Amino acid sequence: MHNCGGEGSWIKNLPQDPEKLLEQGWEDVTHPQAKLSGNSTEFFDPATGRRVKCDQGAPGNGEVSIEKRALY
Repeated sequence: MHNCGGEGSWIKNLPQDPEKLLEQGWEDVTHPQAKLSGNSTEFFDPATGRRVKCDQGAPGNGEVSIEKRALY
């Protein structure tokens, strides 16, 4: 996981399920073409200006898992 700006504590608090980011006020800002052709979702937190790109990993026990997160 890449840590931009040296603020690592918020990274540890990211939920494992990216859909929970929406419940926390984040916005899905994935480009429409990217939604059609990939398995990545990009989220934006309007309160902090942070962005997280989540690549979906293999599902386990019926839950979405995150294989990789790019933070910027």
